[in-house]
Amino acid sequence: MLRKNLRKNKILVDTTHPGLARSGEGRESFSSTRNRFLRATGKNPSSLRYALRCLLAATGRSGEAEEKLHKAIDLQTKLLAQSPTNAVHRYNLALSQHYLANLFRDNGQSPAAEKSYLEALAHQEPLSALFPRNADYQLELARILSDWGNWLRAAGRSGEAQEVFQKHEAEIGVTMVPFNMMVYLEDQDKYFPTDEVPKGARVLDISGTELRQRLNEGRDIPSWFTYPEVVQELRRSYPPRHKQGVTIFFSGLSGSGKSTIANVLLTKFLETGGRPVTLLDGDLVRKNLSSELGFSKEHRDINIRRIGYVASEITKNGGIAICAPIAPYDATRKHVRGLIEPVGGFILVHVSTSVEVCEQRDRKGLYAKARAGILKEFTGISDPYEEPKDAEVVINTADLTPEEAAQEIILHLEREGFFGAIGERA
Repeated sequence: MLRKNLRKNKILVDTTHPGLARSGEGRESFSSTRNRFLRATGKNPSSLRYALRCLLAATGRSGEAEEKLHKAIDLQTKLLAQSPTNAVHRYNLALSQHYLANLFRDNGQSPAAEKSYLEALAHQEPLSALFPRNADYQLELARILSDWGNWLRAAGRSGEAQEVFQKHEAEIGVTMVPFNMMVYLEDQDKYFPTDEVPKGARVLDISGTELRQRLNEGRDIPSWFTYPEVVQELRRSYPPRHKQGVTIFFSGLSGSGKSTIANVLLTKFLETGGRPVTLLDGDLVRKNLSSELGFSKEHRDINIRRIGYVASEITKNGGIAICAPIAPYDATRKHVRGLIEPVGGFILVHVSTSVEVCEQRDRKGLYAKARAGILKEFTGISDPYEEPKDAEVVINTADLTPEEAAQEIILHLEREGFFGAIGERA
């Protein structure tokens, strides 16, 4: 509907291109688009705010959309605390949580999406019960249930999706037609609903998780499961891991050895050949992609999100992205993981070298300047570093040479199936 309205009223969404996002021209164009949308459609401010968040997300500015949604949620939460019985505040809070859940879903941030769906439902359910004749409230409940149910189904949790829907059938006025899982009976060479399987029959089934594992590992998919043409299309769309793109994302303090190990890896991958390899070194990205940014938390997050976006495009197209920023904040690293995992592999490497060792290696004198107060917001001294708890590989370069560290990463990639036999590695 939003796209239809935008086309109908000739609103130029292209003016919000990510390349203009931080320039004066971009802000002016976006403001112009917003005002034209308001005049052309006559939407209320709540709908307008939603439209703007959609535009931000659709034009590669999902980080800004998420920030605006969090601000809206904080505001509505405060207003609701002041007036707990105010239905409008509760409705707006449910809307914002719902939009945030969809944004997390689209970015592949599954735990955050589920949490936001549940919070949206918790606010919308009492409204729908108190105001059964309010069409907006009933429609929003149905939308939350639909989006959350589809998310559950896509996550292989169809049973939970059916339970959620059945619970709210009366409120939304829609009756569910249940569909039982089908399983294959080997002796009869037929599929049967699970509740019609004869006692003692030999049942064969492949779950969604097992199917993904077989595709990732290039293993056989039996002929009873689906047609050969379908298998061929699945293998084309979901190639085995050794043919997928992958991002190797380093995180660690300045001077920990990230760039050195990344360059060793780059050399090894280039020597092997195969998939294209790109190195996104922290200093080079700062110089060429984020030269206008400082080192505040907000700017650090923007820088890492940019690196994550570029890496996701490389990975999506079958390449290897080696990223070596400091990436000090856990939430931003998780955001990058959420961007990349839906399109390929993501390996977080925590270079855990201590600040004492990093300081001893400091040839540029950055740590000394930070301790003297000359350099502000320096990670490990005046700015925090949140150690990863979800790193696939942890390396301390006080104990390993760069070549040994790179070999540890390669061995992990081989164990996970991202590298096949020698000659297929990259």
